[in-house]
Amino acid sequence: MKRAILILCFALISGALAFFAMRSQRSSNQGVLLDQMPELVWLRNELDLSDAEFKKVEALHISYRPRCAEFCHRIHETHAAVVSTALKGKKMNLDLEEAIDHHSHTAAECQKEMLKHVYETASILPPDKAKIYLQRVLPYTLKGVSEPFRSH
Repeated sequence: MKRAILILCFALISGALAFFAMRSQRSSNQGVLLDQMPELVWLRNELDLSDAEFKKVEALHISYRPRCAEFCHRIHETHAAVVSTALKGKKMNLDLEEAIDHHSHTAAECQKEMLKHVYETASILPPDKAKIYLQRVLPYTLKGVSEPFRSH
Protein backbone atom coordinates (compact mmCIF):
# COMPACT_ATOMS: atom_id res chain seq x y z
CA MET A 1 0.00 0.00 0.00
CA LYS A 2 2.83 2.40 0.82
CA ARG A 3 4.33 1.75 -2.59
CA ALA A 4 1.13 2.66 -4.37
CA ILE A 5 0.86 5.82 -2.31
CA LEU A 6 4.44 6.75 -3.24
CA ILE A 7 3.65 6.36 -6.92
CA LEU A 8 0.52 8.43 -6.60
CA CYS A 9 2.57 11.08 -4.84
CA PHE A 10 4.98 11.35 -7.76
CA ALA A 11 2.11 12.00 -10.12
CA LEU A 12 0.59 14.53 -7.76
CA ILE A 13 3.94 16.26 -7.23
CA SER A 14 4.27 16.81 -10.95
CA GLY A 15 0.76 18.17 -11.16
CA ALA A 16 1.24 20.40 -8.14
CA LEU A 17 4.49 21.83 -9.51
CA ALA A 18 2.83 22.53 -12.85
CA PHE A 19 -0.12 24.19 -11.09
CA PHE A 20 2.18 26.27 -8.89
CA ALA A 21 4.23 27.31 -11.89
CA MET A 22 1.20 28.41 -13.86
CA ARG A 23 -0.35 30.20 -10.88
CA SER A 24 2.86 32.07 -10.18
CA GLN A 25 3.38 33.15 -13.78
CA ARG A 26 3.46 36.94 -13.82
CA SER A 27 4.41 37.64 -17.37
CA SER A 28 3.21 35.94 -20.51
CA ASN A 29 5.99 37.44 -22.62
CA GLN A 30 8.90 35.33 -21.36
CA GLY A 31 9.97 33.82 -24.68
CA VAL A 32 9.29 30.62 -26.53
CA LEU A 33 11.42 28.39 -24.29
CA LEU A 34 9.66 29.59 -21.17
CA ASP A 35 6.28 29.05 -22.82
CA GLN A 36 7.30 25.42 -23.22
CA MET A 37 8.59 25.19 -19.63
CA PRO A 38 6.26 27.14 -17.34
CA GLU A 39 8.02 25.68 -14.31
CA LEU A 40 10.89 28.07 -15.06
CA VAL A 41 8.65 31.15 -15.11
CA TRP A 42 7.74 30.89 -11.44
CA LEU A 43 11.35 30.16 -10.56
CA ARG A 44 12.67 33.22 -12.35
CA ASN A 45 9.97 35.46 -10.89
CA GLU A 46 9.85 34.02 -7.37
CA LEU A 47 13.62 34.12 -6.90
CA ASP A 48 14.15 37.29 -8.93
CA LEU A 49 16.95 35.61 -10.85
CA SER A 50 19.41 37.64 -12.86
CA ASP A 51 19.89 36.69 -16.51
CA ALA A 52 23.16 34.90 -15.66
CA GLU A 53 21.58 32.97 -12.77
CA PHE A 54 18.60 32.06 -14.89
CA LYS A 55 20.76 30.80 -17.78
CA LYS A 56 22.52 28.37 -15.39
CA VAL A 57 19.22 27.10 -13.97
CA GLU A 58 17.72 26.84 -17.43
CA ALA A 59 20.68 24.79 -18.71
CA LEU A 60 20.42 22.37 -15.77
CA HIS A 61 16.68 22.04 -16.26
CA ILE A 62 17.00 21.37 -19.97
CA SER A 63 19.68 18.74 -19.37
CA TYR A 64 17.51 17.00 -16.74
CA ARG A 65 14.31 16.86 -18.80
CA PRO A 66 15.22 13.73 -20.84
CA ARG A 67 16.11 11.86 -17.64
CA CYS A 68 12.82 12.92 -16.08
CA ALA A 69 10.89 11.84 -19.17
CA GLU A 70 12.68 8.49 -19.07
CA PHE A 71 11.64 7.92 -15.46
CA CYS A 72 8.06 8.98 -16.16
CA HIS A 73 7.95 6.42 -18.94
CA ARG A 74 9.47 3.70 -16.73
CA ILE A 75 7.06 4.48 -13.88
CA HIS A 76 4.13 4.33 -16.29
CA GLU A 77 5.33 0.97 -17.64
CA THR A 78 5.90 -0.56 -14.22
CA HIS A 79 2.52 0.69 -13.01
CA ALA A 80 0.85 -0.86 -16.05
CA ALA A 81 2.64 -4.14 -15.24
CA VAL A 82 1.30 -4.04 -11.68
CA VAL A 83 -2.25 -3.46 -12.90
CA SER A 84 -1.97 -6.14 -15.57
CA THR A 85 -0.54 -8.68 -13.12
CA ALA A 86 -3.16 -7.85 -10.50
CA LEU A 87 -5.98 -8.31 -13.01
CA LYS A 88 -4.66 -11.76 -14.00
CA GLY A 89 -4.89 -13.14 -10.48
CA LYS A 90 -7.47 -13.62 -7.81
CA LYS A 91 -5.17 -13.11 -4.84
CA MET A 92 -1.78 -11.79 -3.87
CA ASN A 93 0.94 -13.89 -5.46
CA LEU A 94 4.68 -13.85 -6.13
CA ASP A 95 4.33 -12.29 -9.60
CA LEU A 96 2.28 -9.44 -8.20
CA GLU A 97 4.70 -8.91 -5.33
CA GLU A 98 7.59 -8.75 -7.80
CA ALA A 99 5.72 -6.30 -10.05
CA ILE A 100 4.96 -4.08 -7.06
CA ASP A 101 8.57 -4.25 -5.86
CA HIS A 102 9.88 -3.36 -9.32
CA HIS A 103 7.45 -0.46 -9.56
CA SER A 104 8.43 0.81 -6.11
CA HIS A 105 12.13 0.52 -6.91
CA THR A 106 11.63 2.51 -10.12
CA ALA A 107 9.69 5.21 -8.27
CA ALA A 108 12.40 5.43 -5.60
CA GLU A 109 15.10 5.76 -8.27
CA CYS A 110 13.10 8.57 -9.84
CA GLN A 111 12.75 10.39 -6.55
CA LYS A 112 16.48 10.10 -5.86
CA GLU A 113 17.29 11.53 -9.28
CA MET A 114 14.78 14.33 -8.77
CA LEU A 115 16.35 15.19 -5.42
CA LYS A 116 19.83 15.22 -6.97
CA HIS A 117 18.54 17.64 -9.59
CA VAL A 118 16.88 19.87 -6.99
CA TYR A 119 20.05 20.03 -4.89
CA GLU A 120 22.21 20.62 -7.96
CA THR A 121 19.93 23.50 -8.96
CA ALA A 122 20.13 24.94 -5.45
CA SER A 123 23.93 24.68 -5.51
CA ILE A 124 24.25 27.11 -8.40
CA LEU A 125 22.03 29.74 -6.76
CA PRO A 126 23.18 32.36 -4.24
CA PRO A 127 22.61 31.03 -0.69
CA ASP A 128 19.58 33.21 0.05
CA LYS A 129 17.86 32.19 -3.20
CA ALA A 130 18.86 28.55 -2.78
CA LYS A 131 17.21 28.51 0.64
CA ILE A 132 13.94 29.85 -0.76
CA TYR A 133 14.11 27.43 -3.69
CA LEU A 134 14.61 24.43 -1.40
CA GLN A 135 11.85 25.58 0.95
CA ARG A 136 9.42 25.77 -2.00
CA VAL A 137 10.45 22.64 -3.91
CA LEU A 138 11.52 20.04 -1.33
CA PRO A 139 8.08 19.57 0.26
CA TYR A 140 6.73 18.50 -3.15
CA THR A 141 9.75 16.37 -3.92
CA LEU A 142 9.67 14.60 -0.55
CA LYS A 143 5.92 14.10 -0.34
CA GLY A 144 5.28 10.45 0.39
CA VAL A 145 8.75 9.72 1.75
CA SER A 146 8.46 10.94 5.31
CA GLU A 147 4.69 11.02 5.58
CA PRO A 148 1.81 9.35 3.82
CA PHE A 149 -0.06 11.35 1.21
CA ARG A 150 -3.13 13.06 2.58
CA SER A 151 -5.79 14.49 0.33
CA HIS A 152 -6.89 17.96 1.41
